Amino acid sequence: MNQYDTEIYAFNRNTNQSAALWRSYWRDSGNLAVKPVSCTVLTKNPNVPLPPVAASKLNAINMTAGDRDFAISLSCKAGTNLYVTLTDLTNPGNMSNKLTLTQDATAKGVMLRILRNGQPVGYGPDSPAVGNPNQWYVGPSGSTTSIPLSAQYIATGAVSAGTVKGAATFTLSYQ
Repeated sequence: MNQYDTEIYAFNRNTNQSAALWRSYWRDSGNLAVKPVSCTVLTKNPNVPLPPVAASKLNAINMTAGDRDFAISLSCKAGTNLYVTLTDLTNPGNMSNKLTLTQDATAKGVMLRILRNGQPVGYGPDSPAVGNPNQWYVGPSGSTTSIPLSAQYIATGAVSAGTVKGAATFTLSYQ
């Protein structure tokens, strides 16, 4: 008869501290096979330069311009369903579909938007939890996977010229 001690920890990346959340003990007389499933990110820190756009092209709220396609490429082991959440790095609490500009951006009245299949992607918490807000299904894992996306400017008010920079992270969830 085998006995297994299991503990689950929460790890805070900001403080490098962890705390035990749950502990269990169980016994069985069989074998336990653990099959690791993960992806290797092939697209490291994708930089998506959008073309320069005249402020006159963004002369009304929610007008968009400057679309640019890009992709996140992954090499994944088979055996699970893959989900993704994008998180606004400048404003991690942002749950909208508009990406906050970084502090060094100088343009006004404009934000960025990322689209998947032509639809705006909402941002959510940096968490792999099942059902994380604005998490979306990519597909079954296995082999090389490419997640096609696009980025664009979106007017949020009176636009004034300047630099436009945004930063988002993506979190993979294996379910």
